[in-house]
Amino acid sequence: MVVSWLQNSISTSIRSSITFVDSARDIWLDLQDRFLHQNGICIYHLKNTLANLSQENDTVSVYYGKLKTIWDETLIYDPIPSCNCGAMKIIYDRYQRDYIFQFLMGLNDSYSPIRDQIMLLDLIPTIARVFSIIQQQEHQHQLASPSIQHDAITFTVRRHSSFLVKYPLHSKFKKERTYCFTARLMGTCWTPVSRLATLKLPYVLIAILLVT
Repeated sequence: MVVSWLQNSISTSIRSSITFVDSARDIWLDLQDRFLHQNGICIYHLKNTLANLSQENDTVSVYYGKLKTIWDETLIYDPIPSCNCGAMKIIYDRYQRDYIFQFLMGLNDSYSPIRDQIMLLDLIPTIARVFSIIQQQEHQHQLASPSIQHDAITFTVRRHSSFLVKYPLHSKFKKERTYCFTARLMGTCWTPVSRLATLKLPYVLIAILLVT
């Protein structure tokens, strides 16, 4: 019965080579000897992908998902040995440790502080816990980024608003009028000022105007 199931489960091109084999064990060993070596190629490509994989522009969740997909596929071609002895736990822990190292090494440099803190722990958490910690750090970065950008623009506008006072409308540059970039950034009305004052505005304001 097992022999019949094996013969009907494989492709037609291979079935002819085991038609007259009556032992299920012999069929299995024959197929294993012929096709098991292909796992080495798959494992090589998976390991190579892991070695070159990093977060780059991905979110932490997407980056972790890519890693876990490769880890799970690698276990299909190169499974952990089955054993009920105490050594099995050591092997499993080493696999988990390697997962954590791979995940941390591929993170962007902005996660260096929290990565260093995790590595200094006497007992490193599970990979799931490490992912949770890094994801919380990512949320903090996302909340802080809009505030930092707003403060930088506000500082630039306030710093160079003095040009409006330094070059008043009744100055000798009165005939060369243009419009104030600062007024536009602050959302107020257009204010005529000296062209010389406008030309002295930093390039960063001009760049911001082009973007907006």
